[in-house]
Amino acid sequence: MSTATLVREAFAQKELKYKEFRELEDGGTLMVAGFNGQMATYDLLMVFDKEDHTVMIRVGRLAKIPIDRQFEVLSALNELNREYRFVSFYSDAEDFVTVQTDRVIAANETADPVMEMIVRVVQILDGAYPRIMKAIWS
Repeated sequence: MSTATLVREAFAQKELKYKEFRELEDGGTLMVAGFNGQMATYDLLMVFDKEDHTVMIRVGRLAKIPIDRQFEVLSALNELNREYRFVSFYSDAEDFVTVQTDRVIAANETADPVMEMIVRVVQILDGAYPRIMKAIWS
């Protein structure tokens, strides 16, 4: 059974909801789930590769970066990247703050490490979100 399917089953066991679960054209699997953090609601996009070797978790459109605040926001993102080594904060092509992390999946792995990674990402976002907003608005 694929790790994506195990994660979907873990969601069902924990009574968590997901918005989308489907196979991608390249054979991988996409899963999208919303999580209510303490600071905001985050849509986590999870992509499991077709060989079941990796999972990528991305949260896009976390915040729009105003043109006149790019320096301040990018400086804040660099600071967050130094502080949180499990995730990468960056500005995407449309000037939205995006957060991404990747994990190697071991053979015969359970859903637990991916579920733990989801919790960590949400916790990191809750810690980072006020700092990103401060860089945008102050």
